Amino acid sequence: MKKILLGLVIFALLWMGCGGVDTEAPTVNITAPINGSIVSGTVNISVGATDNEAVERVELYINDTLVTTLTSQPYFHSWVTDSLLNNSSHDIFARAYDAEENEGTSPSITVTVFNDTTGIAIFIWNYDALDVFDDPDLGATIDCTYWLEQTLLANGHTYTKSTALPASLDSYDIVFVTLGWFRAG
Repeated sequence: MKKILLGLVIFALLWMGCGGVDTEAPTVNITAPINGSIVSGTVNISVGATDNEAVERVELYINDTLVTTLTSQPYFHSWVTDSLLNNSSHDIFARAYDAEENEGTSPSITVTVFNDTTGIAIFIWNYDALDVFDDPDLGATIDCTYWLEQTLLANGHTYTKSTALPASLDSYDIVFVTLGWFRAG
């Protein structure tokens, strides 16, 4: 009996001296999107997770509902927001687990979904029509609103553009002001 007890004591001391059970929880955070973002369409959610041993899995939650479990890096999920209400807020957080089931929880982030961009009144005040730059890719000199206009058109938006500021901007939802730094001539 003494030999068994002595054997157990030696085993316990060796086991504790070799590190024993991992009690350290993983560290986890949402790396994209950033807190407070306005998102639309398909949103790429990225999670960073580390552990002193190894991360076994990462669980991703949106509005307190588990949406996916990720078991290998990169911890990434494509979230389709097309059917969600505009101006709706959504809380996102992640939990990471190691082999010993130690759990780390990320700080929660909140994003706002805004998918419906039709019917938005946009005004571009091109403050100085002579404000241009040379674009070697196009092989032309273009005004500073060009890329803004191209982006709006590519996404199905219409806009009003002028070098004169209207008496009131109340009828516009978004106003862009270009105050570039290049001047022709």
